[in-house]
Amino acid sequence: MLQWKDPSFPSYFPGLNWVETLCTIDPQAFACCQGRSLRWDARSQIARSCRLQARKQKIDQHLQRFAETWPEVAFSQDLKTPDRKVFFQYLEKVLASELQYGYLTTAQRDGGSPGPFWLLAPLATWRFGISTHVFSMGKSKEHELIPSHIPASEYPLIYFLDGVNELWKPKYAEQVNAIVNWCEHSQVPLWMEVREPLPTMSASDSLDPKEAFRSRIHKLKSRPPLEWLDEECFSRLLRICRKSLAVQVAMET
Repeated sequence: MLQWKDPSFPSYFPGLNWVETLCTIDPQAFACCQGRSLRWDARSQIARSCRLQARKQKIDQHLQRFAETWPEVAFSQDLKTPDRKVFFQYLEKVLASELQYGYLTTAQRDGGSPGPFWLLAPLATWRFGISTHVFSMGKSKEHELIPSHIPASEYPLIYFLDGVNELWKPKYAEQVNAIVNWCEHSQVPLWMEVREPLPTMSASDSLDPKEAFRSRIHKLKSRPPLEWLDEECFSRLLRICRKSLAVQVAMET
């Protein structure tokens, strides 16, 4: 599987056959065990197993969670080459225990679709054997906020926080605070996408008191999302998300 860590490998998920959102292991891609995770060692007279089926099970669980979280959206395997290259280089360093921090990214889009984290997570699992957890703010179920009962064998683990926005709402600010606190204490890298709203036409000044009030509320809510976090949470966030992905991509290209 070493060649799978090459970001230029033609297939996103080598060894898997896809039909829409369902995937199966291709036996021909695994001459050692025909995709069964078990082979007979004639010399030692013992059966040897690998983590292939375990990885496949995690992919299935991820796809199920995606379908439950985004039932109206098709799972996409579209990712820009520079982003994939930087991500794979990052995963190599995580496996080598050289990194314990993630990235803070921004995206200007509406909340009607998931971000790229839903694809990055299964890539990390299938091609590197790294466990992941994805949470879409405003879409995922609240009980999925913090991973529970994680055995030591699941580490390294990466947390992906998708679509952070509307932090002026106490509920969402508290969710970010809980995630940042958990990742810091659990030494889990955090990848966080801050979703910036699409630009809108500014409302003209109005003599109507109701319109003027609405305009002021809109301006308050349009503050940069992270400004709604308290100082302590923001400081801890900077410690576990040390770099901007955009900066890193520019350095690598």
